[in-house]
Amino acid sequence: MLRGKLLATVNGFISQAAQEADVQEENIYKIVVVGNTCMHHMFLGIDTSHVGLAPYAPVFRNPLILSSSEIPLKRAPNAHICMLPIIAGFVGADTIAALLASRVYDNDKVQAVVDIGTNGEVVLGNRDRLMACSAPAGPALEGGEISCGMRAAVGAIDAIDVDADVTLHTIGDAQAIGLCGSGLIDVVAKLRNRGLINKRGRLLHKDFDTLPPALGERFVKSEKGRGFRLAFKEAFGNRQELVLTQVDIRQLQLAKGAIYSAILMLQRVMGVQDGDIDRLFLAGGFGNYINLDSATKIRLLPALSSDRITYIGNAAHQGAELALLSEDERNSTVEIAARIEHVSLATRMEFQELFVDACDLQ
Repeated sequence: MLRGKLLATVNGFISQAAQEADVQEENIYKIVVVGNTCMHHMFLGIDTSHVGLAPYAPVFRNPLILSSSEIPLKRAPNAHICMLPIIAGFVGADTIAALLASRVYDNDKVQAVVDIGTNGEVVLGNRDRLMACSAPAGPALEGGEISCGMRAAVGAIDAIDVDADVTLHTIGDAQAIGLCGSGLIDVVAKLRNRGLINKRGRLLHKDFDTLPPALGERFVKSEKGRGFRLAFKEAFGNRQELVLTQVDIRQLQLAKGAIYSAILMLQRVMGVQDGDIDRLFLAGGFGNYINLDSATKIRLLPALSSDRITYIGNAAHQGAELALLSEDERNSTVEIAARIEHVSLATRMEFQELFVDACDLQ
């Protein structure tokens, strides 16, 4: 059922693209497809059950070229379908495409690619050595499993200022209707700066009378636990209050702890300090709105200056474009994949200690 939905959606995209470009579907001759290992296998009709079982190995890693009829993609009947290579069970062809876009594999200086999503991927290295791992961050950084969470869309809180009271900023300067991942990062960082959250992630739970009245009124305790009101129902005309709960903060800590500890693990294995990282490329859908100072403050990312962190957007899409337009680029992915050393965090005894420490907000 999932594969049927997937192929139907891709076929729809092909028709839409052909119509917008005024090209006959029969004249499409090459398609490049990238995705995580599970989606890659599902697209090809391969049983994905082994990816979910230790040692989480893909059925195969090598690149493939298939005819559209073998998939099938009926909307491009004459096309060859090019699948880029896979690194490991949770580091897929989308990471290879992101490396094409960032060019980390061809640089003398040590650089990193951090693709943040439900499953985050981290690559660290240069032309001499490349290491990669995956980090099970969960959906919190994309607004999932957050009490008032939402994707980065109009009306999502993406930034906040905290002084005597709270000033919100929303995407599109619209009425606040929820909290997206970048907003969650900024809110927690700013509340931490103001001393309203301690380094362990615990919301202030007493001495509210020492705060400015407007701030003190934002703290709430209900059957769902403690929380901090971001938007009052009366003030914003919302159907309900927007409250950051203690559980929301814990979800963020687990998510950012997974990403940060994965970066630390690769740094430790490679013997790389923060000062040795020339540039960090941040990929993923929410990064466009992220406050880099806040991301480093709560230790989602290493303590690099903002000029050493570059947001590159949908790097997997950019890399797929390069592989589509250039056979040399596509062929180079075989060598790139062969060079990458995969680090399985689950087999590293020290990872648990790194993860627990990385959950702190410092």
